[in-house]
Amino acid sequence: TVAGGAGAGGTSAALTFTPPPSTTRKKTARRGVGIADGTLCAPCPCGHEGTNCVEHAGSIFWRSFVLAYMVRAGIAVLSRGVGLLRSKNPRDLLKFEKLIGEKNVFYREEAVRLGLFLGSFTGGYHLVRCQLCNKLGFTPKRAALAAGAASGLSSIFLKKSKRRTLALYLMARLAQSGYNSQKDHGRFHFWGSKWEHGDMLLFALSSAQIMYAYVMRPETLDGGFWNFIVRAGPIDKDTLGAVRANCSGNPVSLGGLLGAVTQAVGAG
Repeated sequence: TVAGGAGAGGTSAALTFTPPPSTTRKKTARRGVGIADGTLCAPCPCGHEGTNCVEHAGSIFWRSFVLAYMVRAGIAVLSRGVGLLRSKNPRDLLKFEKLIGEKNVFYREEAVRLGLFLGSFTGGYHLVRCQLCNKLGFTPKRAALAAGAASGLSSIFLKKSKRRTLALYLMARLAQSGYNSQKDHGRFHFWGSKWEHGDMLLFALSSAQIMYAYVMRPETLDGGFWNFIVRAGPIDKDTLGAVRANCSGNPVSLGGLLGAVTQAVGAG
């Protein structure tokens, strides 16, 4: 509705616009105000505004899926680019068929699996949490615990080897979170945990353990992770094997080592 009029002296007053009642009712209802009696509805535990729980969970699923897919694809293309730069013909980096061709870059299945996993994990968590609070009367803390357990079913989109790796990682993170919670509440803490910059010392020790396993005990690391360190580092597998044999007191074949070095120099 447009309203206006003439003021004193014949000048026209400013026009005002009143939105239709239907539009006002829709916006009010989406913000949590009842249409019939105008009373406030209970706020959603997710804290979202402007959408219902299903729409909110769907948008989170889509954003997480796209983010995971693009990150995985970007890592694959970046790794392929680094490999081309270290090859005999670095100019191949400027050729799209060499850089992102289907015969050279393999990421689509893993990217889709990762996107479905993260999307269903985050979106499913919010959807289940909202339903438990709004329909069954769960408290936010209990709903969060149950929703987190239910969203763990999204791991079915991952391969079995990835599930094991994820489970080990989450178990370590769970232990860390539990310890930090107990420490913050003053229940107990390990010796040295109150040192200044103690977290940096812990990170240095854990990194040293991984690098030791990378050289001396590669069988204790995940095969894909060890191959990633080897590809990213300046030392090839033959040299690492010679160093490991020498440090263990085993004989080293100098002829084989020199042959591997010569082959690597020729390939580079």
